[in-house]
Amino acid sequence: MRGLAEVLREDGLSVAEFDVLAQLGPREGISQQELAARLLVTQANVSYHMQRLVRRGLVARHRDGRRKRLRLTATGAELHQRVVPRVEAWHAAQFAALSPAETATLGRLLRTLDRSRREREPAPAGLGGTP
Repeated sequence: MRGLAEVLREDGLSVAEFDVLAQLGPREGISQQELAARLLVTQANVSYHMQRLVRRGLVARHRDGRRKRLRLTATGAELHQRVVPRVEAWHAAQFAALSPAETATLGRLLRTLDRSRREREPAPAGLGGTP
């Protein structure tokens, strides 16, 4: 995580803020509630990061009935397009030592762990099904 934080520091982002931008990029109009479920964090956590990202002009919120819908601003979309490829390259470099078979095994193991976690942990209150 320290290495990833260093990659993101160049653009003044924390890992959590990057996670928010990465989710919003392909999901314009997602609600804060849906975002919290996707990130597996509390709505209070999302709200904290939203305030910071809105102040920086990277994310816009608008009301849709009782929900707050989120979208990247033009500045946020440009940052998303610039940072995501750098993060993807960083991740690829981290796994470069693994063979394709080892990468496939790791993927299966991580999916097993994720499935086990979801079975053990109930969905956060008010969010319904699994993220």
